Amino acid sequence: MRLAATSLLLFLAQALTFVVDANKVDRRALQQDAQQDSDNEINSSMLDESFQSVVLLLAQADGQKSDFQSDSAEAVGLHSTIKALDELANSLIHARTAVGLHHGYELNDPLAAPLVNALSTGVPTRHQEASKYLRIITTAVHRLLREDGYIHDGSNTESRESGGVGMVPEHSYPLLRRATVARLTQLWLLHLRQDDTYMSQSGYDPEPKTSTWVANTRREVDYVLLMLFSLHRSGMRARIALEFLHISKAAGTSMCHLAEVSGCRTLDFSMGRTCLMRDFDDQPRWINGTHHWKLIAPVAEPWGAHPYAFLLYGVPRLPNRKRTCFARHDYLAKHNWNFFANEYTIYNNLTAYFEPEEDDDEDGAGLGAGGKVGAVSAPLSPPSPPVPRPPPAPPQSVTFEEKAARYASFVMQLVAADSGKAGQHRFAGSSRSSSSSRSRSLRSTDSSSSSSDGRSLRSSRSRSRSRRVSAISGGAALCPSFANVVVLRDPAERFLSHLKFIAQTYGTKYKWPSIAQAFAPGRNSSDWWRAFIPPLFDNYVLRTLAGEAVFAMSYEALEAGAESYMELAKVMLAQYDVILILEVNETLHRRAVHFGLAWRHLLTEFQLRNASVLLKTLYEMRIYGAQLASLLPDESLLEQLKPAAVRYDNSLYSYGTLLAGLDDVVWRSAEAALGEPMPGFHDGVGYGCGYIHTQGRPPAPPDKPREAPQPQPQPQQDLHG
Repeated sequence: MRLAATSLLLFLAQALTFVVDANKVDRRALQQDAQQDSDNEINSSMLDESFQSVVLLLAQADGQKSDFQSDSAEAVGLHSTIKALDELANSLIHARTAVGLHHGYELNDPLAAPLVNALSTGVPTRHQEASKYLRIITTAVHRLLREDGYIHDGSNTESRESGGVGMVPEHSYPLLRRATVARLTQLWLLHLRQDDTYMSQSGYDPEPKTSTWVANTRREVDYVLLMLFSLHRSGMRARIALEFLHISKAAGTSMCHLAEVSGCRTLDFSMGRTCLMRDFDDQPRWINGTHHWKLIAPVAEPWGAHPYAFLLYGVPRLPNRKRTCFARHDYLAKHNWNFFANEYTIYNNLTAYFEPEEDDDEDGAGLGAGGKVGAVSAPLSPPSPPVPRPPPAPPQSVTFEEKAARYASFVMQLVAADSGKAGQHRFAGSSRSSSSSRSRSLRSTDSSSSSSDGRSLRSSRSRSRSRRVSAISGGAALCPSFANVVVLRDPAERFLSHLKFIAQTYGTKYKWPSIAQAFAPGRNSSDWWRAFIPPLFDNYVLRTLAGEAVFAMSYEALEAGAESYMELAKVMLAQYDVILILEVNETLHRRAVHFGLAWRHLLTEFQLRNASVLLKTLYEMRIYGAQLASLLPDESLLEQLKPAAVRYDNSLYSYGTLLAGLDDVVWRSAEAALGEPMPGFHDGVGYGCGYIHTQGRPPAPPDKPREAPQPQPQPQQDLHG
């Protein structure tokens, strides 16, 4: 998989590279620049090799590897390749209706409609029709660009001048970018191959083609690729901040410090905070607090405080935190910050926009009456320590805990909305006129989700019965006013690193041998471990990408709807502006960071891990490998649990690698044409946080001066923190 992915990114990018000037939007100027370099012909054998890599990566991403017996494109079959590309493009552009999303910002943009319509059709097999098809795509992409290089947003002038946050902002269209590159790949395979022999054998009837037609078509393809890069760059520059989805144990610590040396601004870059915002409630939810208090805390003797920060599995973002896009936007703008990390899950607008009411069911069985609605089971609530050995009191007040439990109950009811009887709910901001009006503005950008403030959950359910995911799950969305980046790591490696980190955390928080005694009954029990760390042992990446309504689902519920939730997670992943894959080579990583983010430093320059601090502490405590192993599942049990723990995550990783490969086509074309993402980039011209810039006052000096992390000289870096 990794070899095929690397080969794809190297060869496919080369196949689509011509020298043109992307800063000029004028079509004739771009064509003139391309004509000057038309003598630099691409080696035909290199083109064939690049698309052999495309075939293999598509096959592996679709889980079809067993169908192929050879590493050549000819053995796989041109028909299968075209079909796979067609399915990929269609899955992207029809994602909103197929999955049942309440929000699909770039797909809803009226200016993007011509491109969406064009991409809905496969590439024609006749040259004349293919030329017309490419011209339609070219015109549609060009329509999204203004003369100044920025992007139309499709919102009305009045809402933009008022400074509202809820309208659809300028966008870089990552989902449509990838769908476009998929169609261009189809075009290349059908019409720009030097050897058409296998096309005839595959049932296609290739027309005679002239070198002039091929050269002109290649220039047209490069023109589209450069416009896609210009679209990306302009959309990134129009955003107020960059949100990093920190999938735990996938370079989060390194990414936070990379943002620091890249000139970004956030609340706290320190190792303990790792770019999380205190008021956003995005800390990770790993451990089942009930399991901890019942089975571990009564036996293990702590050195001090229990690991409260991790005992939040099943507890959603709290209603008194900034859990909506407009609230976060205002908060970041107020403090002039332009980067933050989210180590929990993707937002769900429906869980944020609604609040439960007290006992407003006709039979009094609402959320205020014990947290059960019909057949919905009792909700998870913030953990309460057992008696008679209570740990130091949690920082939350009693009122806070009651509100948290009530909101958790409400979210669990929404997740199970199709079972039992749903109560009536009011809009979260109904008592706050300013918040309510701004939230309505956000919802008005999506026609399918437009409704009155007092709409009921029951009405939401009735509109979603034909959708692939439930109404509440379909509320997952990225904040359109933020640029978004995610880092993916090999799921099996991430799983093991995550499990070891939790063991190291417990090893430093509790005295030995009491902590080993607490873990001893569960070392050979799969049920014990799955109850202890539910999301880790059941596709953590899928739960993270599918949103808050899916994250805390039971094993059974997730498995029952796995196909739908996988589609939802893929749609979310496809909307990330930049996808970084840890396992690619440094050349590909460099292009993704330089042209995707406009950051000069790379992840490979840093060796920063919270786990390293824990290991040092354990060493000082004289806790070594054999003792630490007592806090992990038995080796044979671990081998039994691992396949199910990463089953769906593996598919998402392959899919993300494919999306990153499509991106690299654009990055490579921009690198060949421009040499740098922005003028002065290689000369050290200061671009704070790359493309992202924040208007207003300069950042205040920190309370304590702190040296920026320095690059490490080691050739092999461990950057998975």
